[in-house]
Amino acid sequence: MSFFCKYLLAKVLILSIMLVSSFVFGETNDDEQSWQIRTFGKKLEMPDGKTISPDELEGKMLGLYFSGQGCGWCHRFTPKLLKFRNSLQNLGVPFEVILVSEDGDSTKMANHIKEEHLPFPAIPYDSIKRIKLIKNKVMPGIPILEVLGKNGEVIVKDGRFHVEREYLLAYFSWRYGLPNISDYVMYFIPQPSHLSYPGGAKEFFHKLARLAILCLVVTYVIKGIRHLYKLYASRRKPCTNE
Repeated sequence: MSFFCKYLLAKVLILSIMLVSSFVFGETNDDEQSWQIRTFGKKLEMPDGKTISPDELEGKMLGLYFSGQGCGWCHRFTPKLLKFRNSLQNLGVPFEVILVSEDGDSTKMANHIKEEHLPFPAIPYDSIKRIKLIKNKVMPGIPILEVLGKNGEVIVKDGRFHVEREYLLAYFSWRYGLPNISDYVMYFIPQPSHLSYPGGAKEFFHKLARLAILCLVVTYVIKGIRHLYKLYASRRKPCTNE
């Protein structure tokens, strides 16, 4: 047997072994995995004990809710977040919340979900420590609502104040890259918290400029429509002979 035939046979044998091992051990290249699985792991737990794949959340804006059973502020904010989330879903908006428990053990986490009647998926407690989550805290402590875009990018580091002060307007500000009213107030009135955007003040003023341009365009469009209506009405006005 020639050297070329031996080489070809060895290559086919190696490829066959790699193919069989991939089926047996289920190895997957990280580059082929979705960002949801790379970030949250292979499964998320539902309140009824069932599990879902993070890939089922593809195409949705996600709110990572860092919360715990012993947190008084969490108990105050959770009902507002539930109302916000349910209202958006009733409108058909692709938005979901994922619980990231800050409890000391899995039992406290389960009690927290049961007491608050949380309907959204949660990262399994055993996976929270080892999963690399995007957690950019604005203020020490919890609750924190970190908002991720459809491709996993951080839109807002802590959207809790947006939900509390702006309700549904908060989502549309996140969705279309407009500045949130509460951040405008927080920038000019000093508070313990800083701006919620990853880019800080620079990103805030970019969003503010974008909003100003949008308002200017809308104003001129309205003026143009009014002018056309007046022109149309003047032409339709019947002529009267005195």
